[in-house]
Amino acid sequence: MKAKTKLTNRILLSCAILAASTGVANAIPMLSVVPASASVTQGGTASVDVMVSGLDGGFVGAYDLNLAWDAPLLSLTNVRFDTFLDGPLNSGADFSSTAGSANIFEFSFSGLSNQLGLSQFRLFSLDFSALDLGLAAISITGGDLWGYDGLLQYESWDVSNGSLLVNAPSTSVPEPASFGLLLAGLAGSLVARRKRKTAEPVNA
Repeated sequence: MKAKTKLTNRILLSCAILAASTGVANAIPMLSVVPASASVTQGGTASVDVMVSGLDGGFVGAYDLNLAWDAPLLSLTNVRFDTFLDGPLNSGADFSSTAGSANIFEFSFSGLSNQLGLSQFRLFSLDFSALDLGLAAISITGGDLWGYDGLLQYESWDVSNGSLLVNAPSTSVPEPASFGLLLAGLAGSLVARRKRKTAEPVNA
């Protein structure tokens, strides 16, 4: 019985040490839009990830982030949440969006052991449809980030934003060699036709 109590106390103490060691006063996380720049064809689709790094051994237990992009150029079609805030009880996540902006949040219901040892991981991915030509900035404009079990708030964090360049669809132009062969073929058929005409006997 004593051994069981001792083990329970050790587990509780380990949990307390873990919670204390994940204090976020010194950590300044970086939230990044990845890739920092990419291109997409008008009418096509593209995805970007929002990554977190620089936790210095800490965790992300919850986040509530605001993002913005160029509404005339891009339309948000979906948000896909990764599993790094999931534990035995998974996590709660949702988003709301208007043209050119979105609020995205997630909070863990249980342990964050799947973040152990990671220098960076993905929070979520954004899927866009490319509407018009131009360079569309995608920016993290604000929000909140919490540490272990969503109890300790990171006082500050850095941001690295991204962009998508929307290009015009490519139009197929005949290659010069193919075009030359086509002209040569037409010229040859005209010459053959002319020879046939001159070779035909003229009726008296």
